[in-house]
Amino acid sequence: MSVHDHLHDGERIELQHPPFYLTNHRLLRNDDADGVFREIPRIGMTAVERVHVTDHRIMVIGVVLVVSGVILTLTWAPFTAWLAIIAGLAALVMGSRGKLVGHQVVSPRIPDSEQQLWRLPNWGADNFVGKLRIIANENSGVGREW
Repeated sequence: MSVHDHLHDGERIELQHPPFYLTNHRLLRNDDADGVFREIPRIGMTAVERVHVTDHRIMVIGVVLVVSGVILTLTWAPFTAWLAIIAGLAALVMGSRGKLVGHQVVSPRIPDSEQQLWRLPNWGADNFVGKLRIIANENSGVGREW
């Protein structure tokens, strides 16, 4: 079954980033080839958050640079060793900030067990995530004048 078979009367698809489909009433997710769809009403979305994951490879490089810089400071190269220590600390900070891996749709209607299902990948979803952020801002009242 296609996503068009699951649309209500008057509902149309505005954006799609398979397995996600944004209609004028809800956000749909097609879980598998069997045609199982999950949904969140547009009014139920409260935020779209960035998901970062710590970059352990960069942090390991930073630790190696700091440790080797300390050892070199104690032995024979105090000036260049300080450069290694500074570079290692910078690598530790950059690695701890992490890299962007996706965007999480936040809604009180999503159970904790399904949070992972509503995570959009970072690559190729810029327009889709932008539209979801606009919807979430409208729902939370940001920019409304009373």
